[in-house]
Amino acid sequence: MAFDHREIFEFALKTLRDELRTKPLAFELLPLKFSLSELQKIYEIIIGISLDRRNFRKKIPNLSYIVPLNEKEISVSHRPAKLYMFSRDIYQKLKKEKFDFSI
Repeated sequence: MAFDHREIFEFALKTLRDELRTKPLAFELLPLKFSLSELQKIYEIIIGISLDRRNFRKKIPNLSYIVPLNEKEISVSHRPAKLYMFSRDIYQKLKKEKFDFSI
């Protein structure tokens, strides 16, 4: 068992990447209110590639389960970003249909 840790890790990472496309796992790793930068960073870390910021942000309005809030980040040293939340209610309604979380 001691020598197969790498295989176990690679299998777990592959499973996480596969499930990221079909389940709302990224939102379990974020706070209830999050910025698009935080969401993008989660995806980049898990899938292991950099995503184009503009293309990533163009796709978000098409995803009805990511709800924009009338709030912005507070106490940050940069321009405050708009906050969003993941709607479990909308997810549950859409879950019955063919659903794809890939960004």
